[in-house]
Amino acid sequence: MSTINKLQHSIPRTKAILAFVLSITLFSLTDGLDFNYSTFVDTNRPDFIFSNSSNSNIAYGALQITPDTSNPDLNYTANKSGRVLYKETFKLWKKDRTIIASFDTNFTINIYPLTNPGGEGLAFILTNNPDLPMNSSGRWLGITNYTMNHSPLNYIVAVEFDTSKSYTDDVDGNHLGINVDGIDSMVQYTLTDFGVNLSSTSDVSVNIRYDGASRLLNINISMAANSTSRSVSLPIDLSLFLLQDVYVGFAGSTSNRTQLNCVKSWSFSGPDIGGGGGGSKNLKWISLSSLILIPIGAIAVFWWRKVRKINPVEAVTRASPVAEHGEFRLEELRLATNNFSEDNILGVGGSGKVYKGFLIGPGRDVAIKRLYNPRLSEKAFEAERETVGRLFHKNLVKLLGWCSEGDESLLVYEYFRKGSLDKLLFPSEANPADDVVSRCWETRLKIIRGVARALEYLHEWCEHVILHRDVKSSNVMVDDEYDARLGDFGLARRVEPVGATHYCTDTVAGTVGYVPPEGLNENWVRKANDVYGFGVFVLEVACGRRPGNPRTRPPRGEGYIVEWLWMLHVNDMLLCGVDHRLEVLDGEQMKRVLLLGLACCHPDYERRPSMGTVSLVLAGLASPPDLPNEMPNFVWASTGGG
Repeated sequence: MSTINKLQHSIPRTKAILAFVLSITLFSLTDGLDFNYSTFVDTNRPDFIFSNSSNSNIAYGALQITPDTSNPDLNYTANKSGRVLYKETFKLWKKDRTIIASFDTNFTINIYPLTNPGGEGLAFILTNNPDLPMNSSGRWLGITNYTMNHSPLNYIVAVEFDTSKSYTDDVDGNHLGINVDGIDSMVQYTLTDFGVNLSSTSDVSVNIRYDGASRLLNINISMAANSTSRSVSLPIDLSLFLLQDVYVGFAGSTSNRTQLNCVKSWSFSGPDIGGGGGGSKNLKWISLSSLILIPIGAIAVFWWRKVRKINPVEAVTRASPVAEHGEFRLEELRLATNNFSEDNILGVGGSGKVYKGFLIGPGRDVAIKRLYNPRLSEKAFEAERETVGRLFHKNLVKLLGWCSEGDESLLVYEYFRKGSLDKLLFPSEANPADDVVSRCWETRLKIIRGVARALEYLHEWCEHVILHRDVKSSNVMVDDEYDARLGDFGLARRVEPVGATHYCTDTVAGTVGYVPPEGLNENWVRKANDVYGFGVFVLEVACGRRPGNPRTRPPRGEGYIVEWLWMLHVNDMLLCGVDHRLEVLDGEQMKRVLLLGLACCHPDYERRPSMGTVSLVLAGLASPPDLPNEMPNFVWASTGGG
């Protein structure tokens, strides 16, 4: 007798009798979503939203996300984008975000290149906006466009199946990526080494499971014809990026390189979490079969998980393309920097000098950090190599490799032409002003949001909590699209064991002005330390002035930026602190950002918001925490670790 049959026979007879009595059909109004299409036919058309009916279609038994081959002219399929979404929404979370829904979806995709190579890719998406963005063909995959990329107003999370190496950060032209609010993947996983070829013209099977309780996204992708597959997991709280009622479906695009982006089957199952408010309602019949099969299915799933013994979290670091880089030779780095010429110095920090270099092999510019004293800087070297070297996030500076030979310890990073944010905010003769950063508030806000995302990733999404411990404008790099990249992990620490939120140290770390009051006098380091530094950073960026030193009182001037802003807040003059160089300004938005910055700098670390809350406020999904009318005094906490 099979295991399932045993489970069925183990159901008490009383339950069977009860099920028989209740087999009279009942109606149930629910926010859950369940459907199953083994193929697609024209009569299914009313079930879907085709965001661009001229590009998306049902043909040949499949959802054609971009144009099918009914027209032999390649121009018909080139530079197109499309979206196909299920017509009803799915309630992802309750109003208070305390309960987040789980879901399970399976689909079969078939990508057929029409050029060699094909392009660009296909994505499974969750979004609050069913509309296809304009100009979203090419590298944008129908997810976003140049103007809206990284905007929190996109309200989209995507699992992309990318068939083209469209820009330098792509790991290759055959990878899986997870994107939030834009096209740049938060994490990428190559499929090439695992026997999965998206462009093989063969069917590819995908299973995506999200556990709302643990905030864990699990993805398995395999060639339908054999057992070659790859499984990855990522901790992510989808409620931070999506409103309550989400559409599920697919997006895709082509460029001059073109392909057919087909979905041949699709099932989705997401239970009702209740909570009311919004969302499409599905009218479902509950009958005898469902009353019996639901408990059987629950027991079977529990048994299946137990037997398979799946590791619930595959660390992001294990699949990161960054972690796959290794050591450089010292001779190679000497050549790249013209023997560490003073003319190539980009910056000087507490642990070493940073040089611009050019690697002849890959033909790219890099930033090379040369530590002053390898023995004294051993912790900094290991911290950066073992921390940022194992992480991958759009808003983190990417470590490309390292070198440890003789008395030399060096770290090799990606290079950013614009340099660090402090040089753009505070120009000098050597560093001319950047008009975009100087005058445009939206650009500065974009940078603030990027740093917030990076810290949220370190605090909330990694298997171990990562504390940066030195958040400041000079450690934020700015790329050519004015996206922020948080760098310099020389003081960073990974908190052990898993689940711990703080650790004990015997040294004070950080930069004067960014270190919280408790950080100067006690040996506990927490997430709240980073939150304080981020708050100072927010005020610095919004006000266009350096933080100052909280322990000194200048003979004149405003003094320490946090105390100065508190004084303005108390006198209802908060907006008087805004950088006068900024031109077009949304006063209410600016006030919310300044209040958020002050909340992050609250003298009581327990009153500071988490970085998850910070991201919600910056996205306009929550109000900043309430502040008292006067600046609170610093009070020692009654407990140690906190």
